[in-house]
Amino acid sequence: MTDAVLRSPLGRFGLGVAALFLATAAFAPWLSPYDPTVQRLGEILQGPSRSHPLGTDQYGRDVLSQVLHGGRVSLQVALTAVAVAGLAGVPLGVLAGFYGRGVDAVLMRLMDVVFAFPSLLLAIALVAFAGPSTMTVMVAIGAVYVATIARITRAAVLTVRSEPYVEAARSLGRGDPGIMGRHVLPNALAPALVQLTLGMARAILYEASLSFIGLGTPPPTPSWGRMLAESKSLVQLAPWTSVTPGAAIALVILAFNFLGDALRDALDPRLRGLQ
Repeated sequence: MTDAVLRSPLGRFGLGVAALFLATAAFAPWLSPYDPTVQRLGEILQGPSRSHPLGTDQYGRDVLSQVLHGGRVSLQVALTAVAVAGLAGVPLGVLAGFYGRGVDAVLMRLMDVVFAFPSLLLAIALVAFAGPSTMTVMVAIGAVYVATIARITRAAVLTVRSEPYVEAARSLGRGDPGIMGRHVLPNALAPALVQLTLGMARAILYEASLSFIGLGTPPPTPSWGRMLAESKSLVQLAPWTSVTPGAAIALVILAFNFLGDALRDALDPRLRGLQ
């Protein structure tokens, strides 16, 4: 699978940028030249220089250090949100697709309720109700993404459950949990994995959006979205304060989208012969 992803130029780009993002986020405390929360009033709005490669903001904080630590927050939120969506959405999709009828009707109607609201608006409502915090943002983004994962998993299970090997396992007396865990889930998981990869990009965008409007990670913890909010009035005076976090968000989202597309092509048996 890795070879198939690497054969795609966009896949290589996505994998490389995603790996760089994961590495810099994981080692941000050691890579950052300064403490991102310390204000240096004598160094306000300094342009990029040797001492501050990406300049400083209106409070004298080092922009490079803020970007590195902001990526760490985005990574934590995205991984947790995707884990919440996967751990809840995949089992719901398997149950709905495998049993069908009443179980499918009840679970999918609940998912329809979630789909009735725009995802970002629902995340804003959940965070506003529970109060802004990093954990709340993680759970809220994961919760609104559960319905998407459940729908995609259900569709895959509907195809897999009628395969001959599933019928053979049932005829041999294997119970429903064993059939779902050993035969159905492994063969229906590929679309969900692709969607979860794409979900990393969505989670990063949602975290930045929530932070931009003041409902995300609370200060003084650095956040790409809050960096954009704080620098929106400085675009002409100090463009480096907004260009850097904006470019980081765009690049990482683009990378995970490319990686998800390459992963989809690698896992789709109809496309393997075309690569």
